[in-house]
Amino acid sequence: MSPLGKKLLRDLARHRAQAIAIALVVAIGTSIQVASSGLLASLSGARDGFYQEQRFAEVFASLVRAPERLAGQLARIEGVKDVQTRVRLGGLLDDPRLGEPGSVMLVSWPATGLNGVTLSAGRAPRPGHNELVIGSAFAAAHGLQPGHPLRLIARGHRLEARIVGIGDSPEFVYAIGPGELLPDYRRHALGWMEHTELAALAGLTGAFNDVSLSLHPAGDAAALEATVIDELDRLLAPYGGAGAYGRDEQLSHRFIENEFDELRVHATVVPLIFLGAAAFLLHLVLTRRVRREREIIGMLKAFGFGNGAIALHYLSLGLAIYAAGALAGLAGGIWLGQMLSGLYLDFFRFPEFGFTLDPARTLLGLAIAGAAVATGTLAGLLEAMRLPPAEAMRPPTPPLYRHRLRWPSAWTRRVGVPERMILRHLARAPLRSALSVLGLAIACGLVTFSGFQQDAIHFLTTFHFERQNRADLTVTFVEPRSGRVAQELARQPGVLAVQGHRTLPVKLVHGHASYRTALEAWQAQPALRRLLDQAGQEVSLPAGGLLLSRELGKMLGVLVGDRLRVEVLEGDRRSLDMRVAALLEDYVGVGAYLPLDFLHRQLDEQDALSGAWLAVEPGRSTPLVESLSRLPGVAAVTVNARRSEAFNETFGRSLMIVAAVFLAVAGTLAFAMIFNAARTLFDERRRELATLRVIGLTRAETGYLLAAELLLLALLALPVGLVLGYLLADLLATAMRSELFRLPVILERESYARGAILLLAATAVSVGWSLRDLWKLDVKEALSARD
Repeated sequence: MSPLGKKLLRDLARHRAQAIAIALVVAIGTSIQVASSGLLASLSGARDGFYQEQRFAEVFASLVRAPERLAGQLARIEGVKDVQTRVRLGGLLDDPRLGEPGSVMLVSWPATGLNGVTLSAGRAPRPGHNELVIGSAFAAAHGLQPGHPLRLIARGHRLEARIVGIGDSPEFVYAIGPGELLPDYRRHALGWMEHTELAALAGLTGAFNDVSLSLHPAGDAAALEATVIDELDRLLAPYGGAGAYGRDEQLSHRFIENEFDELRVHATVVPLIFLGAAAFLLHLVLTRRVRREREIIGMLKAFGFGNGAIALHYLSLGLAIYAAGALAGLAGGIWLGQMLSGLYLDFFRFPEFGFTLDPARTLLGLAIAGAAVATGTLAGLLEAMRLPPAEAMRPPTPPLYRHRLRWPSAWTRRVGVPERMILRHLARAPLRSALSVLGLAIACGLVTFSGFQQDAIHFLTTFHFERQNRADLTVTFVEPRSGRVAQELARQPGVLAVQGHRTLPVKLVHGHASYRTALEAWQAQPALRRLLDQAGQEVSLPAGGLLLSRELGKMLGVLVGDRLRVEVLEGDRRSLDMRVAALLEDYVGVGAYLPLDFLHRQLDEQDALSGAWLAVEPGRSTPLVESLSRLPGVAAVTVNARRSEAFNETFGRSLMIVAAVFLAVAGTLAFAMIFNAARTLFDERRRELATLRVIGLTRAETGYLLAAELLLLALLALPVGLVLGYLLADLLATAMRSELFRLPVILERESYARGAILLLAATAVSVGWSLRDLWKLDVKEALSARD
């Protein structure tokens, strides 16, 4: 083995603790990149494969009732490949296993293959036997299997169906119940029945109320889709068509795309934060380490080793550490990605989903870490390699402290000599000291930032489920009912207050921008359901115009005072011209709101309601839910406390796991960064500390100098780190803004405390390690050593 090879092994053995810490930094940065990018690639691949296998449709439309013979006309629309007419019917679950009534969406079994169902158990339903295939999420939540009965209510008829299969469809990867924002797989079920049997149950024998189309490939797919939608709307208009739309507006697909957008942010921003921190530390540590060995580099040059051989030696040292960290990071990223993949199955019902690597993004992460190692090593080499061997072998010129700082006499009387030595050492190299503080601040900031999503979601659930919605029950009707229904609900036993509301499917149009949503209307001074801005202040509905979510306003490109075309997608499908009266800064969804009486005047309708919010006496909710569920025309009755529970059972549980992993990763990375900073400081001052021992300072006195300097750096980094944690949270919140959520930049005191405690604890451990080495320091060897 060559002399430089032996030196390489000896260096790795002598500095193994710091080498392990550096490798750990590389491993953590790489593992975050591998897991995030692989998870996004895996989910995208599973979705695309599922869509293709089960022929997910590209155009959808709902209507009131149309004869089956219309399907032939729909198939002749230019550009249409396949047509699937079907029946969709909402109902209630009245099964004792649920504890309280839930909701069910019944759909015709896909005979033509569009929007197909992947069966994980059982078989397809047959006519005449009340057979049902149910969604896998609901089946798993209640332990249901083929052969089990399931009681439900549809159009006022009680039905005891028999489960014959369990499956999933690309149309319902993300399935939510009536009036819900989040999935509740314990209270909402999907069911597929044989078409003729479901049509008879819905009173649609020989007819359909829903249609899906697939299209032929085209050079301009968007133009073809728009043409097909226009023609489909024309043909369905006499039959109560509610407006056709493309896949991009299909509810499940839109939610999935929103989640994928957030995951893309995670797969880009979060790994860059960690890789950026790792790259900064690697560059800082390796640069300072190589500069420390300028005398050794001069000696190697004096013995005839060229600049290239020396550069390759030190680069090999850095790359050996990098290689170990990269391999560990690759393995750790695969393990982390597989664990997180299991969590995503709680939200996305993909039949086949397994973690796979994203080669391009993985190589990018490895390249960033490798570049940090290479530049850090070479940057430190450049200065030493410019010097002639004789000058490089000479120790650096001692600093002239007396010319740098002049302390006030009053200040020097209060500060002891050791403290002044510490301050002079920091002030001698302000850039180096600032970079050390910044490195510790980044470590503190990462741990502080790791609690952001958990804190923000906790605030969001309290804000949305408790402060904004103060009702106990939500009642949703199959179709709008007369306003007298509010009085009937108020007479139910245990009901304290009722607030009715009208929900209207609309398409908001401004210029070339449009958005399908539900226009919500209620009384001007609501008691149970209210709107709050981000400051927590109640917002009143404007008297003569629309109140829009500010996020929706951005999507449509409107400001206060602008006018919108509101295309109603039910009834006579009239088009209304309305003024945007106000914009609301909110957190959840993108909504459009009106006063109830104003909407009634615009629609020329009487006091119609789509549902109601109820306040109920304590302990009376369960019997009231059961009685309300049996009323004709009721589509769903939701216990609002269940919404919060459903969130905690799905998002909350997964969020806690992700937050714990994130905290562990951030904490480990931060500890490694702090340990490296402490070891670098000790190695830089090894000769100086030995000199202090020679001139008479005891181990305790030199140990105090070292420990106090590290602690001072940590204290200087603490406020910077806490601010940095907040700025990172703000960066992620801005990047994750979407139509589903706008996360508030919330960091609880516990998150700040975690960052501070870890910084100080890691500093204490690093001080202890350095003091141990100081106690074992051989003064003679430290003063004479060149390697």
